[in-house]
Amino acid sequence: STPSNSSAASDVYKRQVLVTYNTQIEILHKTIASVCGQVDQLIVVDNGSKNIQSITDVARSYSAELVALPVNKGIAYAQNIGIQKAIQQGCHYILLMDHDTIMADGCVQYLCHEYEQVKKNNTKIGSLCCAYQNTHDNMVSAVWYTEGIMLCKKQVDYTQQKLFEVDFTVASGSLLSVEALKDVGLMDERLFIDLVDVEWGLRANYLGYKNFQSFEYIMQHTLGDKKIKTPLGSVTLHSPERDYYYIRNSILISRTKVIKASWFIFFIKRIFIFLIVFSLFGDHKLRRLRLMLDGVRDGLAGRGGPLPR
Repeated sequence: STPSNSSAASDVYKRQVLVTYNTQIEILHKTIASVCGQVDQLIVVDNGSKNIQSITDVARSYSAELVALPVNKGIAYAQNIGIQKAIQQGCHYILLMDHDTIMADGCVQYLCHEYEQVKKNNTKIGSLCCAYQNTHDNMVSAVWYTEGIMLCKKQVDYTQQKLFEVDFTVASGSLLSVEALKDVGLMDERLFIDLVDVEWGLRANYLGYKNFQSFEYIMQHTLGDKKIKTPLGSVTLHSPERDYYYIRNSILISRTKVIKASWFIFFIKRIFIFLIVFSLFGDHKLRRLRLMLDGVRDGLAGRGGPLPR
């Protein structure tokens, strides 16, 4: 159980679950170095990387526990492996991280302390995360929240306010309590990758939990492969395979009981925008279009898991 003395953040047993996949070793060093002194133990779950030996060497150099999966089982599966191991080891909080996120000094202890402070108001907390600065354009992340049937994405003045309630928190840099995970459940492995954090956040909302994004510390995070400019504005470009997962998973989540009207409307609109923008302005246009249409088909059929080959 979580200690009742919320001021003693150092007494809270913390585990970090970091998922790697074909990671650039220099970046991995920076990621682990930024957080290893802030948690009690680091669990690295590798998703079948080609450079697993180099990743193993880095993990050992920081005394991290490594779980090497033989093939890529998806971000949700890898996170669940790490989460279950951390729970078995008796931790109170779990920090999820990608291999390309750099945390500020003192950030994890702050998140644990803030989590406990919010709980004092009898608030059921799902996840609490740091805002991030995208390394592609140096923009600080917006907050996503629902107003009526509208989904709002807003850049906020965080010099005036540090903590905002949001519909979900981006997985990397998010703190979850074991207590909440046992109630809300693990990550949805059907999704494989993309929108896993959104689905968990909406599921937590459905069960009466609230999610929060803090701007007290700003972490460095890389979102997508690059930014491209289109007549509809600047958009983040991922690989064609990721477009498949985004569209398929948007439909899969929209068919669940946890979906809010705001997110249902957003997903449907975004599917049409993706089909148009990425097939016209992205690279590998025909491949993108084919994979996105495959995503529509598989989403409507209720098929999850990895991209069919």
